[in-house]
This record gives sequence, C-alpha cells and structure tokens, in this order.
Amino acid sequence: MRVTLWASSYEDFSQRLRAYLAKYRWELLSMEKTDVVDPSLDYDDEVNQMIDETQQDQDAIRLGAFYSYKPN
Repeated sequence: MRVTLWASSYEDFSQRLRAYLAKYRWELLSMEKTDVVDPSLDYDDEVNQMIDETQQDQDAIRLGAFYSYKPN
C-alpha cells in the first residue's frame, strides 16, 4: 500500500499510520521503502496526486494502491 502523510520522524509516521489503520481494524504488518518525498522527483500519477492532496491538508493520510493475497 502506498501512504502519504506529514510526520516529523519515522516514529511519528509509524505511530500516526498505526492509529489510523486501527480505526478500520487493520493492522500494520511491515513497512518497506519509507522515505521523505523528494520534490525534485516526478512520481507516478497516483503518487503525485496523493502528495498534492497531503500538501493541501497536513492532517490528511492518503492511502494508495494496495494489494491483498488469498491464503493458500
């Protein structure tokens, strides 16, 4: 899942994301490739839109494409 939100640190990011997901009874299992947005880069259309929306509302948490897998 792609996520954008304002955070002051990795710990803040993790805490805010976990609290948000808990509202829907979802649990964060792991995080990979977390990084600060680099304004000099052009991300794909979906991520660019998420970044723009998050910049307009610094309290927002945006969730992008996510993937699920059926258990075997």
